Amino acid sequence: MTHDELIERAIKWLYGTERCWAVLSEVHSNAREIPDAIGWQFGGRVSILVECKTSRSDFFADAHHKFAHRDYLGMGNYRYYMTVPGLVKVEELPEKWGLLEVYPRQVRHKRWATKRSYTQYPRIAQMERFLMVAGLRMYTQREEGCDDLRETETHETGQEPR
Repeated sequence: MTHDELIERAIKWLYGTERCWAVLSEVHSNAREIPDAIGWQFGGRVSILVECKTSRSDFFADAHHKFAHRDYLGMGNYRYYMTVPGLVKVEELPEKWGLLEVYPRQVRHKRWATKRSYTQYPRIAQMERFLMVAGLRMYTQREEGCDDLRETETHETGQEPR
C-alpha cells in the first residue's frame, strides 16, 4: 500500500468511523507540523491526527521529530499512526499515540490513543487554528481560480500587495 493510499484511508476513516465534521490532508501552515490527515469532531472541540507510515524506516525517522515525543508541541487531541498490518509494534509507539492497521475492508485499532487536552496544552489549539486558516485559504484560492496568494490579494483589493 502506498503512502497516498494510506492517506486516503485515513481521510475516509476520519469522516466515516470517527464522524469528523472537517478533515484536512497534508496542508502546510505556520504550525510547522504537517499532518498526513487531521479531522475535527463536535464542531472543532476534538481533533484527531493521523500520520501514515509505509515503512519501518519512515516510522523510526519520526523518532527524531520533536512533534512525536513532546506532548506540548504536536497537533491533535488524539494522535495515531496508520500502517499496514504488522509494520509497527505497539511497544515502539511514543507515549499517548495510538496505532491503526489498515486491512482491505476495515481499519483496526491496535492501540487507542490517549487524549491530550486543549486546556493542558493550549498551543495545540493555536497550531490547529493556523492549519485551519491555511486549509481555508487553499479552498478559497481554488474556488477563485487563483494560483497563488499574490493573485488573491490583487483580486480582493484591486491593488498589488506591498
